[in-house]
Amino acid sequence: MTSIFTAILTTQGIILQLNHRVLEAARLDPNEVFDQPLGGLPYWTNPDVVLAATAQAAQGEVVRLETQLQLRDESIEVELTLSPLQNAEGKIVQLSAHVAYISERKALENAASERATRQRLILENVKEHVILLLDSAGVITACNASVERILGYTQEELEGCPLERIFTLEDITKGAAQAELHVAETEGRAQDNRWHVRKDGDHFWTDGITTARYADDGSLCGFAKVFCDDTRNKLVEQERERLMLELERERAYMNAVFQQMPSGISIAEAPSGKLLMHNEEAERLLGHPLLETNDYTGYAQYGAFHLNGQSYAPEAYPIARAFLRNEVI
Repeated sequence: MTSIFTAILTTQGIILQLNHRVLEAARLDPNEVFDQPLGGLPYWTNPDVVLAATAQAAQGEVVRLETQLQLRDESIEVELTLSPLQNAEGKIVQLSAHVAYISERKALENAASERATRQRLILENVKEHVILLLDSAGVITACNASVERILGYTQEELEGCPLERIFTLEDITKGAAQAELHVAETEGRAQDNRWHVRKDGDHFWTDGITTARYADDGSLCGFAKVFCDDTRNKLVEQERERLMLELERERAYMNAVFQQMPSGISIAEAPSGKLLMHNEEAERLLGHPLLETNDYTGYAQYGAFHLNGQSYAPEAYPIARAFLRNEVI
């Protein structure tokens, strides 16, 4: 704070001394100031408050108050500090008054208050997501009302708690919360897809993100964690993965049975003739790998013969004819 003036007063608040630099800067006549009560000066916007504070300081208290001072047609925000001065016997004999310029500080406080108000409005109007504001150590400093519906906590119960409060025991053991904040700090954001824990111990899957928050000077001031309950989609995904795994197991089992069958078997697509699958016995009977051609439409090349030794024509061979004429054999 920038000092405006320091004065020495009587216990009744009469000005005895005042630095002349202030008098000159304010273009004040010393005769208008000295031997006048501090609270009686015409420059205060609220002189009654100053008079009351002077009387309070004369009783032995240090008094601080914020008010306004009107100098050279300019209204400025100031902080007035009144302190009792004692002699060697401890008797209050005078008062000191210090006035400091706080307009800049008030402007910063007002700006911070406006940001906090906007922040609170955002927090309270987001219904489907939990929003947690954290300090740089990962302690929850604010949260929106959705925590009660999604997590089961009131806002008061969560504020002041570490982020680990909503993490599973397994993730707490692994240090997952601090790892997530570290990624957010170093990379600006961290994906939040994990199991969290409600107040009643129920686990739920989250889909969200954690981002780093920075002060005006660029220093890290905390984090914002935003997520929703995505348990339903997670369970659907897990069920799909389970069914796919089960299908792969059944397919492997059926293929094992298919390969162990004593008869040669091959399966093809109609009407294209594209070979889909066959067993090892089919290759053994034909004497060469079926996948060399990958279709049955030119099946005469396999050298099939009638019992009398005459070779089959392509259209006469049962499998080839079935494809060429779209027949079932």
